[in-house]
Amino acid sequence: MIFAKIDVTKINKARIFEGKKGKYLDLVLLYEPDDFGNTGKVRQSISKEERDRGVKGEEIGTWKDFKKTETK
Repeated sequence: MIFAKIDVTKINKARIFEGKKGKYLDLVLLYEPDDFGNTGKVRQSISKEERDRGVKGEEIGTWKDFKKTETK
């Protein structure tokens, strides 16, 4: 299982888009372990053109990978 925690106050609301069944926000999970036991960071997704210009999506949270332990 992967658990993510985001700070909704950091969401760039201009990146929320309307879909057929609701409003959506594209996210990217980056593998960047930290000193707090998190596996990585959560950023808002950006366009290819923005990536080509060196823009980074807003960092809005962290995620942690909880691997299922085997039981016998």
